[in-house]
Amino acid sequence: MSDVSLCVYCWYPIIFRYRPSRMYHMPSGWHCWSGRRGGSGARSVKHAHRRIPTTTPIKERRPLVAKAVERYEAYLGSGNPKPLLVYLKRELRAHRGDVVRDFLGYLAEPEMESRERDSLVLKLIATPEWHGLVEEVAEAA
Repeated sequence: MSDVSLCVYCWYPIIFRYRPSRMYHMPSGWHCWSGRRGGSGARSVKHAHRRIPTTTPIKERRPLVAKAVERYEAYLGSGNPKPLLVYLKRELRAHRGDVVRDFLGYLAEPEMESRERDSLVLKLIATPEWHGLVEEVAEAA
């Protein structure tokens, strides 16, 4: 599973890929252009992220992430993201951002790249619940 954090410039989820060692935004796969304007290119963006804190014990989190993966597979079969988005928003409202973080880490794997994944991530980050997670992470920094 890939490591997922939040970009402090635009608050999109970012993933780390280690060959080569780079940080990419989900869903675009690009570096943050907002961050580049504020400094000297990728070097200034390198440390401009905040980790989504772990709040749920791993024994509780694994089955919750597995449920999200099941709903994602159902979404791929049906084309309807609503049940998955409802589930993810419920996890965010319950202050379990680490469940969503781990699910995004699952989606960040190279073999998971697809238009459906990108569309889902864009819909998720447009929700008020995502913005609530961003506020929590920003306040904790």
